[in-house]
Amino acid sequence: LTRDKKRAGGVTLEKSAPSFQTRGFSFTTKKTPSLHHGDSLSSTIINERRSGYLMIMNISERNEIIPLLPNADFPDVRIACGERVLVGDDASAYIPNIWENASSGTDHLVAMVSDVPLLSAPLPPLGEALSASAVSELISKLETLDADGWAADIISFTILP
Repeated sequence: LTRDKKRAGGVTLEKSAPSFQTRGFSFTTKKTPSLHHGDSLSSTIINERRSGYLMIMNISERNEIIPLLPNADFPDVRIACGERVLVGDDASAYIPNIWENASSGTDHLVAMVSDVPLLSAPLPPLGEALSASAVSELISKLETLDADGWAADIISFTILP
């Protein structure tokens, strides 16, 4: 669903650290970036749409959906139009460090901004995957929103040992 929502005037996710360059959604022309175990996932989210609720997830190499925001400490994160949010960096107001902990495979970092909150309480502790029922609820919410009800961007990367 996220790959289909990338469009102008939505959300942009930029990798901050120089370990790899972000890529666009023209999959046939650009190489998938790489990270090594322990590399930083420091990234900046730029909201180019109207204000809304921010959600950041890591979709692991095992296809687990791990919410980074919202989380138990920040259950309701709003982002204004034009606002930039840094995550995975010491200067972040929300998540100071995000490190790649897988040893191989492909991970996806996803940023979404929506008109309504997409995850319901109770939220899993930071770093734990959503349950199957929570994933199903999330997908159902996304499918019922109007076309302009949310926007997203995704960075996919290969994990190297």
